[in-house]
Amino acid sequence: MDKRFVLIILSAVALVVGGAIIVIVFSQPSEELKGTIEFDPPIMAADFTLIDQNGVERSLSDFKGKPIALSFVYTRCPDICPIIVSKSVEAYKMLDPQYRGRIAFVFVTVDPATDTPEVMKRWAKAMGADLPDFYFMTGDPKVVSKIWRIYAVAVANDTVTTQQGETYFVAHSAHIYFIDKEFRIRVEFTGHPDFWSPEDIAHNMRVLAEEKL
Repeated sequence: MDKRFVLIILSAVALVVGGAIIVIVFSQPSEELKGTIEFDPPIMAADFTLIDQNGVERSLSDFKGKPIALSFVYTRCPDICPIIVSKSVEAYKMLDPQYRGRIAFVFVTVDPATDTPEVMKRWAKAMGADLPDFYFMTGDPKVVSKIWRIYAVAVANDTVTTQQGETYFVAHSAHIYFIDKEFRIRVEFTGHPDFWSPEDIAHNMRVLAEEKL
């Protein structure tokens, strides 16, 4: 099955927050923020604690008071994950330097068995994403899998046969959640990352950074 088709199908799922199931439907983006899904009213982001690429334990709530772009990737990904990371890097570089230290890009692995902090750190450097406001998070597979479920990230391991032999890939739905300074999810990009641009990501981070609490 075409992996892009799988990713689009996997994106049509429910979000579980605080034990309640909220079915998200596609809607028009808000006037200010861009996205394929708008959360109206906004919902509180679910907190979690993992280890970043530098071996530092961090909670998502550590970034409360800053706009957060939260996405899900893995280092061995052959296609969509490098696109998500590279577009995030481009977006970051588009932002005025005044926003440095006032925003956070958080990437949670969908392959925690392989993605150790050391592996994620090397990958971030190779991707040009070893940036001050970029955090690549991993942890115990049981803990990380709970985070996927909370954030409606569908994950399925599969194997393919290549000329070099059998290998595996992780099919997963693609998301970037935009969380405001009050720790509320406002909009989301979902579906194939070709549908979003670095300009869109930069726009949302800029708008959220300028909002008054």
